[in-house]
Order: sequence, then C-alpha cells, then structure tokens
Amino acid sequence: MNNTPKKENAAIELFSGFGNSLSKKLEIQIPAEYASSFQEIMVDGVSSDIGLNNLKTKKLSLDNVSGNITLKNIETDTLTTDSTSGSLISADLIVNDNAVTCTTSGDVTLAGSINAVQHDSVSGSLHITSSVCPQKIQADTTSGSVLLNLPDDQGFTLDYDTVSGDLETDFPTTDSGSERIYESGKNHFLIDTTSGDITILKTN
Repeated sequence: MNNTPKKENAAIELFSGFGNSLSKKLEIQIPAEYASSFQEIMVDGVSSDIGLNNLKTKKLSLDNVSGNITLKNIETDTLTTDSTSGSLISADLIVNDNAVTCTTSGDVTLAGSINAVQHDSVSGSLHITSSVCPQKIQADTTSGSVLLNLPDDQGFTLDYDTVSGDLETDFPTTDSGSERIYESGKNHFLIDTTSGDITILKTN
C-alpha cells in the first residue's frame, strides 16, 4: 500500500458580484505536478475577491480594486500587490526575495517566511508574522498601525518616525535617537507613520 500523502491541486479563484443572485465564481484548478513550474502569475480583479493556494512561482503580481486577496501555501521570489479598499490575508507564505504591498484602506497580513517587505498605505495596517527575521522592512502609513511578530534569532535596527503613534517592543533594544538597535542590528527596519502605532513582538 502506498501511504504517500496525495498532493493537493493548486487553484486560482475569483469571486465577484453584488448579491447572491448576481455573484459569480471563476476557479482554475491546476494539477499538483504543474503547480511549482510557473515563472510568473498575474491576476487583476475589479469588485472581486481573489484566492490562490498551493502554488510556486518566480513572480506573483496581484491588482485588485475593491476586493480581498487571500494567499495560502504560496512560494514566490517576488510578490507585488496593489489594492484600493481590499485586504490581503496570507498563511504559509514564502517570499524569498521581496514583497511589495500597496493599499489605500485595506489591511495587509503576511504570515510565513518573509525575507523583505516594502509597504505603503493610507489607513490600512501592516501585520507581519515571519519565521525568519526579514532582512529589510520599509513601511509608510498614515493612520495604519504596524505589527511585527519576529523570532529572537537575529539583530535588527529600527529607524522610525511617528507623529502621534506609540512604539512598543519586547525586544531589549538600545535607544539611539530615532533608532532602536537590537543585538547586532544586522537587519534594517524603516517605519514611518503619522498616527499609527508600531509594535514589535517576539514570536513564541
């Protein structure tokens, strides 16, 4: 008997509509043996939710006007997302190079193994939970908060600027003006907010 677990097929899903009677769903099923051979995946949506799961690609580009984006079990070298009012939610996400996220009012949640992040938003928050300490985080928000959950295995330098937001961290950092340095200070975080709070916590 073969006890090898069967690999799940990959899928790209789009949901659209303004009511149950008008809602539509487009689902593209991809056999598991082809799900890790993509060079680039691009998905654009308007008033729709986008969902991707069990995929591996070199480049992943997602553009959505007023819908949410959900990523599960995705590995990519680069991730680029642009959203107006929708949120980005991810689980088991691997970004080997850099994630670039831009949103007006949607929240961004990156959970998995994230190497680097560049984030820009007006009122959306940024939440990163990474099994590795990102080499670089650059985040610029107006009223959105920034929450980082990071492992206690590497040092970082936090260069931050906020008008009315608070900074909270349970890493024992050294205060040096607008910088907070933890251990070697190897990885660099540049965070700029107007009224959003900045929180950096250790993962359990």
